[in-house]
Amino acid sequence: MNITTNNKNTGIPFVHISVLIVVMMLGCKSEHTNTGDQLKIFDQYYKAENADKESKWDYISDTLKVWFSEDDPVPDLRYRGEQKDGWDEWDIVMNSKSHYDSIWYNNKINAVQGVFYEDNDFYRLLGASANKTLRTYSFNTSNKITDLRYETITEQNTLSKRHMEPVYRWALVNEPQEIAQIFPQNKLVPSTENAVRWKNLIKKFHLQLENMPEE
Repeated sequence: MNITTNNKNTGIPFVHISVLIVVMMLGCKSEHTNTGDQLKIFDQYYKAENADKESKWDYISDTLKVWFSEDDPVPDLRYRGEQKDGWDEWDIVMNSKSHYDSIWYNNKINAVQGVFYEDNDFYRLLGASANKTLRTYSFNTSNKITDLRYETITEQNTLSKRHMEPVYRWALVNEPQEIAQIFPQNKLVPSTENAVRWKNLIKKFHLQLENMPEE
């Protein structure tokens, strides 16, 4: 049996082999490069997220990994069919709303990214501006969202210690038991009850400031 490496004797022209290789490479990448599909899926997910929390799972894998900070060592895990967690309850009471001003598809990591703004009653009552974040929604090969990462984009009036400090110091004197319960070890504990209590506490703080006599 004679084996030859001469392309002229293989029966397949070299140019045809090259074209075949390119086509195969494009075929292997196609599931991750259809930008229109990824953005369309995200748009459907985002509408469901803001309208019906349950239907959003049509676009998510059974387990969603969420990183709320760049410093988180491990993700927060969300599962299909689980009950609402404390932050979901908090968002409802605080009338949390989010929107984006730009989104794009990042082909290198198979993810939709965008700049988002989230506003709620908590920020408004404390005099802080909407929270600005870069969000990254990663997809698997079935075009289901598997990971969500938040990266805070700090701006001049982003919620910080200076917004919380006046309310906290006032509460230590006027509502010591309340602030100890809803802000243990200087940490927010999200729940329906705590969201209501925080709103009432901040409103009391503002009301007392308004009624203070002018010096």
